[in-house]
Amino acid sequence: AATKEKIYAQYLEAYKKGVYNLMKEEYDQLSQTVIPRQYFSGGFSDSAMLIKRTDAAKVVDGKVGGVGEDFVVAVNVKAQEKGVADRAMLSQSQIDAIKQFGMTNINNVKELTGGHGSKVKPVYFENDKGEKWVLRRLSNWSKEALRYIVSVMRQLKTSGMDNIPELHPLQASEGKLSDDFIVFDGDKSGYVLEQFIDKGEHVKVKDLGMEHYWSLGKLAAEFNNAVSGFTPEGEKRWKNRRVIAQELHNSFEKFYLSTLAMPSDEQNQAHEWFIKKMEFFREQFVLFSKNFPQDSSNLIESPIHNDMHAGNVKFGPNGDVLALIDFDFTQTDPRVLEMNNLVMGKDDIDMPIPYSYTKFLETMKAYNSNLKIKLSDSEITATIEIIRLRFLEDIILKKGTNGNARLQAINTGNTFLNNCKLKFSGNIVTWLKNEQTKGLG
Repeated sequence: AATKEKIYAQYLEAYKKGVYNLMKEEYDQLSQTVIPRQYFSGGFSDSAMLIKRTDAAKVVDGKVGGVGEDFVVAVNVKAQEKGVADRAMLSQSQIDAIKQFGMTNINNVKELTGGHGSKVKPVYFENDKGEKWVLRRLSNWSKEALRYIVSVMRQLKTSGMDNIPELHPLQASEGKLSDDFIVFDGDKSGYVLEQFIDKGEHVKVKDLGMEHYWSLGKLAAEFNNAVSGFTPEGEKRWKNRRVIAQELHNSFEKFYLSTLAMPSDEQNQAHEWFIKKMEFFREQFVLFSKNFPQDSSNLIESPIHNDMHAGNVKFGPNGDVLALIDFDFTQTDPRVLEMNNLVMGKDDIDMPIPYSYTKFLETMKAYNSNLKIKLSDSEITATIEIIRLRFLEDIILKKGTNGNARLQAINTGNTFLNNCKLKFSGNIVTWLKNEQTKGLG
C-alpha cells in the first residue's frame, strides 16, 4: 500500500510539473506561416497564456476529435503585455480594468469564490509593492446603482469602519466622486478594485457561536450608524415588503391549485405535505398583512448591506468581525431588513443558517444596544414579520423554476475523475437536471 501511495504521489507531482515540454517550428494553416509551437503534457499552476478566439470558427484538417482519438486544435495565441495578467488567465475586460486602475505589474493572481449575481468571479492579485487587491465585477445593475454601491462603501470607510475594504481610484481621476472608482463595462456592469483584507477567517454555519451572532448584530448597528443621515450618489432600491408578500402569496395559491390538479400517481410526499399545510401558510400571510406596519414612515430607511451573513464576514479568534465584503446587494430599505439575511443567511459555502430563536434574540440585542437611534416598537414588529416572510420565501420551489445550484464534491479516492455524471435522487428528481459541470478533475 505504501508503494502504491508513493507511485501515486510521484504521478501527481509529474502532472503538476508536466512531463513533456517541446518547442518546435511548424507550418500554421491559419496564419499560413511557419511559427514556433510549444507541446506540453500535464502541468498546472497560476501561470497561463492569454488566448483569444479566431475571427471565425475553424475545422482542423476537416476532422472532429472523438472520444479516445488524438487530434490537434489550432489556437490563435497573443503574447501578453509585460506585467499585466502574466500569471493568470484573465478576460480582456479584466485586463483593461486593471490597467485603468494603474496596476501594471501584478502577480499571484487567482480567482476567488463569491461574486453572486455575476458570472465573473472576483480576482485576487498582488502588485509590485506587495499590496493585495481584489478586482470585483458588479453586474446586473444600472450605472446609478453602481454609483450608489461605491458611495456607500466610501462612506463606511470614511466613518472609521476599518473592517470595510478600501477602494482604489482610477489612475486618471481625483478620487472624489463614485465614477472615479468604477470602470464601467457597458450599461449594466462595472469593475471596482478593493483592498483584500488579509486577516480573519470565515466561520462555517455549524461552528457559529453566540459570540459570532453578537458580533454580526453589532456590525449591522455600526453599519447603520455610519450611514445615518447620509445621502448616497445614485439610487438603488427594491420592492416594498408588502408587494413581495402579495407576489409570494399568489405563487403559493398557483402552486396549490396546480398540485391539486396533478394526477395522484404524479404526486409525492412533498406535494401531499404542501396541500395539508396550505391553510397554515394562508394564516401566515394574513398575520404578515395585519402586523407589518401599514405606514412606512414608522420605519427608518437607510442604506443596508442586505447580504450580511457569515459567508460575507471574516471573524477574529474572539468572534469579532475583521472584514465585511461583497456589497453587490447594498440598497436603501427599512434598516431592520438587514435582519433578513443576518438571521436567515448562509456561510461561504452556501450552507443555510438554521433558524434559532435564541440566536435571533442575541443578534437583535446586540443590534439595538449598539444603535445610536434605538429601534421603535414598529421596527421590532416589522423585524418579526420580515423573518416570517423569509420562512415563506424559503419554502416554495415550483416545478419549471430555473436557477443555479453550487455543488461541492470531494474526490476522496486515488483516481482522477473526468467526464463525471451527476445523479439526483429523491422526490424531486424529475425537477432537476444538469447541463454542465465544471471543476471536476
